[in-house]
Amino acid sequence: MLLVLMGVVFAIEWLVMTVFQRIPHISPWLENFLDASVLVVLLFPTLYFSVFRPLAQLVEQHREMEAELLGHRSHLEEMVAQRTEQINGYLEQHEQEDVLAAYVMGRYLNASHDDPRVGYSILSASHHFSGDAISVARTPEGGLNVMMLDATGHGLSAAINLLPAIQAFYSMSRKGLPLEMLVPEINDKTRELSSPGRFLAATFLHIDPAASRLTGWVGGTPKVYVQGPEGIQSFKSGNLALGILPSRELHFEFFSAPWNSLSMLVTCSDGVLESQGKDGRDLGENWVYGAIQRYGNALDKALFEKIWEESLDGNKPHDDATILIINQAMAPMPGL
Repeated sequence: MLLVLMGVVFAIEWLVMTVFQRIPHISPWLENFLDASVLVVLLFPTLYFSVFRPLAQLVEQHREMEAELLGHRSHLEEMVAQRTEQINGYLEQHEQEDVLAAYVMGRYLNASHDDPRVGYSILSASHHFSGDAISVARTPEGGLNVMMLDATGHGLSAAINLLPAIQAFYSMSRKGLPLEMLVPEINDKTRELSSPGRFLAATFLHIDPAASRLTGWVGGTPKVYVQGPEGIQSFKSGNLALGILPSRELHFEFFSAPWNSLSMLVTCSDGVLESQGKDGRDLGENWVYGAIQRYGNALDKALFEKIWEESLDGNKPHDDATILIINQAMAPMPGL
């Protein structure tokens, strides 16, 4: 555009000066007037068609584009508002369904019991659902079966994988089957019905009041501590978690300990041990052992939760955390 303007101005001036040289006796005033007038007249079309008109068209195009963009923006804002309203509706509905499902699953996974000596607490790291579960069942001969499960993962997907094991546990406990039959059967049920790649760390306990004996099985969960008149015994996992291999390929190791009116059992899921204390380190097994040594038979679920929360100092566990305490001294019942 600059070259065009320079060329046009040069050509007009050259043409005007050439013409004026051929006109004799023209006054300087008239010559300047005619020079300026001819320059304006001839330069105006050039400026109009090469500068003003393209700029005007460009401005109009920009206005049309701006109007179109504003229209798209309004449309997008309206769509976003509609989608946000839909999503909020879905979230509210999902929240209500989650609460209901969590209530139903919680009642099924952690059946209530009437033995005040069996205390447990389950804290979910997810929103509603926990991958941990405690089940307590009476046996026909008057014994007590307790099962603690810790499923891989979190939330509803983990909770669902607990269902086959819990159903089998209650069914077999009602029949009075011993742990030596109960554990392999639940292992195969878990392997058969759970999602691929999912397994259950588990602890099984059976209290036989007639024999004054506690029998247990630990597979993938932290140690079980049993306190009696002889002191504190610990039983660590000597088995794979449930659902990894078929029972025919496994050798199940069980433990046994005396059980009387002064006995107490304490265990928990790895979510408790991996919780970080005030120093930023995991609490670990020594913390549980220390709590048993310090409080002895005075230790119950409420006291355990209190000292655990004090040790966490406001830190939140990253995994589902379960506490199980069976304290024979709390409230003895006939037959146990």
